[in-house]
Amino acid sequence: MIMSFGEKTQGLGLYLSTYDANRKVTVTAQTLSFAIALIYESLGIISLIGALFAAQVVSVPISETAVVIWSLRNILGIFGQIVSQGNLFLGFLPSYEQVQQLQQTAQHWEMLSGNEIFGSLNAPIQLEHISFAYSGKNPVLVDLNLQIPQGKRIAIVGKSGSGKSNG
Repeated sequence: MIMSFGEKTQGLGLYLSTYDANRKVTVTAQTLSFAIALIYESLGIISLIGALFAAQVVSVPISETAVVIWSLRNILGIFGQIVSQGNLFLGFLPSYEQVQQLQQTAQHWEMLSGNEIFGSLNAPIQLEHISFAYSGKNPVLVDLNLQIPQGKRIAIVGKSGSGKSNG
């Protein structure tokens, strides 16, 4: 973040907690997706054994039993894929909602600007005796004098709360 309004630690904590929550959800969703495929494979094998046993009890010819087993195998695979894709979609929704929330937050904090187009400066900018403090914090700029030459950009960087200007 280039501008953090003096809340770098709080902002960093928010991003780290959001990342941690995303990590937990992602690991759970991927584990569930992988486990579903394994569960349906196990159910398929149990169903095949049941179909073989039922075919022997009822005296169904082996060719018909093979057709039934092949159909069960294909149906269970497709059903497992449908459930897995459904879980992926359900896992996508919270991510989409989070992106929407971030866009709304960004729009809330968007810097307002006027309608006039700024061309250029014809003279240097002169700042004299400038002091600044974030609300309820120690001053971060005290009695700053600064001249910014025409065509140059200046960044003032320092530690918040130290009471000293590092600019």
